[in-house]
Amino acid sequence: MPNRPTLKRGSRGEAVRTLQTMLKALGYYQAYAIDGKFGPGTENAVEEFQEDVARLSIDGIVGPNTWGALDGGLVSTPEDPAENDAPAGLSCDDETWAAWCKLVALVTTTPVKYGPGRGAFDEPNMRWLIRDKAGNYPRGSNLGYHAFVCSTWTNFACGYLLRYGEIYTPTGGMPSWTGVCESDKSLHPVPGLPGASYRGYGEYMTKVAPNVKDLHLATLYNMRKELPTFITAAQSSRKRSWWNYHHCTMFVINHREEGSPLYRIAADGYKGRQGFSRTPMVYTKITQDYIDRFDAKHRLRCYSITGLDKVKDQPIYPVELE
Repeated sequence: MPNRPTLKRGSRGEAVRTLQTMLKALGYYQAYAIDGKFGPGTENAVEEFQEDVARLSIDGIVGPNTWGALDGGLVSTPEDPAENDAPAGLSCDDETWAAWCKLVALVTTTPVKYGPGRGAFDEPNMRWLIRDKAGNYPRGSNLGYHAFVCSTWTNFACGYLLRYGEIYTPTGGMPSWTGVCESDKSLHPVPGLPGASYRGYGEYMTKVAPNVKDLHLATLYNMRKELPTFITAAQSSRKRSWWNYHHCTMFVINHREEGSPLYRIAADGYKGRQGFSRTPMVYTKITQDYIDRFDAKHRLRCYSITGLDKVKDQPIYPVELE
């Protein structure tokens, strides 16, 4: 790491410009100009970055540890632009992509809506089912329409892509999505739900940014050409002075299309006084306008699904409404 000066509010010069550029590349300092002046905007961005890196003190001062974390959080890009536009080994196989597209068509063109339903694997018939009842989702009920909450949708989609079959979360409810992505596939107790268990995807997941706790959407977008096709993420939004994890979602990078566009698919409904919103599933292309509208509202803890190569010799199971 280069020998850089300690910076704080009031500092000026080229080192501050470097700092602002690095913060912006990591998804911080989005609303300010790179002007070489360490003002309140730069200080706020530094504190937000420090808050996201567990080992750093949140003091708004950029010393050796913060410089090191900034360097570690940045992802290098290939020097050859043509190479970056044609990533090798990042796109999933054609069979998996075709099966994914069929699943997306199913959940976005039929009444699969927000509620405590879930997908399940029907082992005797070797197929995935999207159910109109809660299955073993705790405290659920038959709603009369096909449904997913965010966690059951994301878990279902990961199991479907990884061809988990009967290994897919056979009992109980859902822990934090971070726990699912980092735990192994043996049975683990669900915190706060006595008797409930889950199986994790740890051996099939790779954290997108191991040196930074959470990412902005803009950062994920900028990294898209270097990442595998499927990414799952725990999503948080700010509650007072801290970030509250309350949602999970999936991102998809279509490396088959020029520019490797990034898409988001999620069960984005809510539970209010009148019950579940019954909001349909949404599949959205991420554009700069989308980033401008939503980036400051959320943080993402992202995991690439890197285990597809381990299961690609197994069949893609069909998916149906039950």
